[in-house]
Amino acid sequence: MINSPRLFTVSNRLPVTIGAERDGFILHQSSGGLATGLRGPHRQLDGLWIGWPGELSSLDSSRQAELASKLAERGLVP
Repeated sequence: MINSPRLFTVSNRLPVTIGAERDGFILHQSSGGLATGLRGPHRQLDGLWIGWPGELSSLDSSRQAELASKLAERGLVP
């Protein structure tokens, strides 16, 4: 079995901006710098990006779990 290469990125923050909303949150793709430069390789190489998600203290534990799940779908780990 041949393993495909996988891209691991560890950064001070995730390549998304998480905005709090009344009913939860919304994810916006960050622009510029590392986020833009690695967007393609992240997708092509089954990327895993580890970084700070931003201030999330306004989200209760169930919303934080929902957010973690949505981030995981994009290969992002807070």
